[in-house]
Amino acid sequence: MRPPFGTDQNPELQNLVEHHQFEDSADLEALMLIASCFNDGYNLAAIQFEGCWHCSKPRLFEFGGEGCFLSRELSVFSGSRQALDLGLDLRQAILADDLDQAAARIAKETLSLLAGVSEESIRDRLRRRVIEQLLGTASSPAPV
Repeated sequence: MRPPFGTDQNPELQNLVEHHQFEDSADLEALMLIASCFNDGYNLAAIQFEGCWHCSKPRLFEFGGEGCFLSRELSVFSGSRQALDLGLDLRQAILADDLDQAAARIAKETLSLLAGVSEESIRDRLRRRVIEQLLGTASSPAPV
């Protein structure tokens, strides 16, 4: 099956058409790709949503939320559980005076954000800029 409307030059769309089942539910990344390739005049640039979950009775850890931002350039997803896990991991490392572990956890979180950047060359340049920003901050005197 060949994609219509001259979109056969888009390898991502071609891969989707060749390998997707197109049954049951569709994921938002696939829908974003399709919508951005077949521009219907609304010029869809991004999909943003936030959601929550809950139970019928107040119970600890039965409530939470999530947010998602999707565009052709970037994909970012975060759940409230992620913030709790990050905070707990960082606190434990700081209390143990294990700054290497804390730094590794921050680096892991940063790499996860960078992985959401679609274009590899932009992702690499952005990674360098983040490093430069961090090194620049580290060499600046602390505010009084």
